[in-house]
Amino acid sequence: MRHRRTASLLFTLLCVGGFMIACAESGDPGTGIDMTDAPGADTPVQTNAADDDSYVFGETFGGTQFRILNTEDIYSMHAKIDPEEQNGETLNDAQFLTCRTLEEKLELTLTETNIHLDEIQAHINKILTAGDDVYDIIYMPTQYLNQNITLGALYNLLDFQEFTFDREWWMQSYNEAITMNGVLFAAEGYSHLMAIDSLNIMYCNEDMMANRGLEKPYSLVRNGAWTLDALHTYLKAAASMNSDTTFDWTSGGTALYGISLADAYQGIPFMLFGADERLLEMQKGVLTLTAGDARYFEVVSKLASILTKANGNTYYGICNADDGDDGHWIYAFEHERAMFMVTELCKTGRMRDKDYTYGILPLPKFDEAQEKYYTTTFNRNPLITIPVTAPDTHLAAAAADALTYLSYEMMYPVFRETTLEQKGLRNEESIEMLDLILQNSVPDFSAVYSIGINYNEQVRLEVQSGSDAVASILEKHRLEMEKAIEVINEQE
Repeated sequence: MRHRRTASLLFTLLCVGGFMIACAESGDPGTGIDMTDAPGADTPVQTNAADDDSYVFGETFGGTQFRILNTEDIYSMHAKIDPEEQNGETLNDAQFLTCRTLEEKLELTLTETNIHLDEIQAHINKILTAGDDVYDIIYMPTQYLNQNITLGALYNLLDFQEFTFDREWWMQSYNEAITMNGVLFAAEGYSHLMAIDSLNIMYCNEDMMANRGLEKPYSLVRNGAWTLDALHTYLKAAASMNSDTTFDWTSGGTALYGISLADAYQGIPFMLFGADERLLEMQKGVLTLTAGDARYFEVVSKLASILTKANGNTYYGICNADDGDDGHWIYAFEHERAMFMVTELCKTGRMRDKDYTYGILPLPKFDEAQEKYYTTTFNRNPLITIPVTAPDTHLAAAAADALTYLSYEMMYPVFRETTLEQKGLRNEESIEMLDLILQNSVPDFSAVYSIGINYNEQVRLEVQSGSDAVASILEKHRLEMEKAIEVINEQE
């Protein structure tokens, strides 16, 4: 099926009230992004490159432009697709060659516009309201998907045969999980590195463990025993006031902490995610509020008892500062004042000059009965979308699929092997852990649909204070969240 529509469609959609996103059967909400077939992973890719090339590059476009709207690099994460020139840096040059190959194979000119993550939605609103034919694809941050879907601003990507979503260059299980009733408005693939850079993981200081006679926890992970209780054992062994009189943070202080977490969204909610508890899930294709059963409250209680400030188990570092600023949670780990840290995978790039040995781990399970380790991405991770203002959706879909394919073949192996493994990770155990982390990422529907933001913040504050009294908070916000869910589930 080939589509060619004009920008005036947007106004029709706005008048009739938006696009259909009614829900039906979709993927298992516990399914992770299966990256075992990714170049550089243990399982080899079983493909026929010649056949792939023949399909993906089956036609050319006579020198036309392929216009991309994307975010700028942010928080040490790679967002930019086309560096425009070579500079001798391995990843930069791999991205450059990927884009030039796309231009040569499809006979088009790639142009990329990069806008700061905090400003991109205002720009999108402006061009869509005006009906401007400016971009063929938009890398849409997940946080803004819901409002653009509701406005009818995005095409259903499953309507385009040009996309090869069943192939290994697309993150299939993620895309299946966010497909509703045969509708997929945004897709995750290997062309945008924030899908990997923004995965939330746990860092550990191996030297601090050795100094305390602690075993490295990698064998616990392998045995399925890396749990909140196991983490607690390490936290208690790490915490020490030394010559300080309290565990309050002081610049140049000597107090040591078990773990360093953000004093905002990046902390407690991700630990809940790792323990396989989510606010929202897709059940039989219907978005559902699932928080609030007995296990959920048990996990919250466990987190509140373990991740306390008073005994030095946890340092909650400031967020409204640069990563390297004194008092930031990353600063605390980098200066060896915390044994563990939770933050994004991209922060391995900051660790290259450190003189201590560190490793990475998945977020811990709740208990050994939990089947898998889980993580999720940064809540504004961009996905590929086609705006209804795009005049030639055949070009948009074909070029987006080809770019994702080429990125998988030419750029991602360099990113995986050079940027992550050789430069970012320091031991074989961490590379092993990386594979496990990559295989078990799931979408955060709360972030995708911007539901429960206030609730999550209040839960975070409650747990940080050492309290597990969140049942009343859930009831206070339940009606508000259920109404927002109902709007999504009933749109037609």
